[in-house]
Amino acid sequence: SVNLAQQAGSIEPLLDSFFGFLLRKTDFYTGIADEKEAEKMVMKYFSKYSKQGKKKREDEAEKNRLADEERKRRAAEKRKKEEEEFNRRQEELKSQPKIEEVVDEEPKITEVVDEPKWLR
Repeated sequence: SVNLAQQAGSIEPLLDSFFGFLLRKTDFYTGIADEKEAEKMVMKYFSKYSKQGKKKREDEAEKNRLADEERKRRAAEKRKKEEEEFNRRQEELKSQPKIEEVVDEEPKITEVVDEPKWLR
């Protein structure tokens, strides 16, 4: 069970315990005349579950690939919307009248006033 694998810390101690169990509690090693038959039996079930594990890995990889593509698509879409919004705002700013600060200058006297006679 998962609990056994967690307690063991990795799969190797779990396999060691399993094959130890087969030795102690069954005739797996002693009841078979040909060692190759026992190995063949182990490999039969290893292959069975190995194929399922491979399929599961492939399915997970495909799921992750699709999720990555979706994230990239959404990011590109968001980037495009932000760029469009930025460009739209730039166009709005261009079309708005510009506000210029007008500074009043000292008025220039352009008219010569006759000097009073007494100043001459």
